[in-house]
Amino acid sequence: MAKSQDLQKILEKKFIEDFGIEAWEKLKDACRYHIESGHIRKVFTGNFMQVILITLGFQCVEVVRYRKFHKIPFSWKKFKEWLIKHKKEIAKCKATENDIDFLALFAGTYDFLKVK
Repeated sequence: MAKSQDLQKILEKKFIEDFGIEAWEKLKDACRYHIESGHIRKVFTGNFMQVILITLGFQCVEVVRYRKFHKIPFSWKKFKEWLIKHKKEIAKCKATENDIDFLALFAGTYDFLKVK
């Protein structure tokens, strides 16, 4: 079984293959923005789980005006479909306390990623 860090790198590579490097960089920039602006008390690492979970928590892709603000070049529908397609792999990644937006967790934002 692949280590969580290795699996995160694999998922990042798959994301880049499907959406492009510019899209990945925009998503990372959105994550960095919320952390460095003090919206959430985390240390920016840029790892796959942190980027995905923080940008989901802040609805950076889901809400059109946030997506435009962050210049994210893909739709919420396409992003959500991609996450659902890869949710079994994502579930195998270990998210640390530094990766999770706990308010989003308690609000159910991540529920669509649960694996039954």
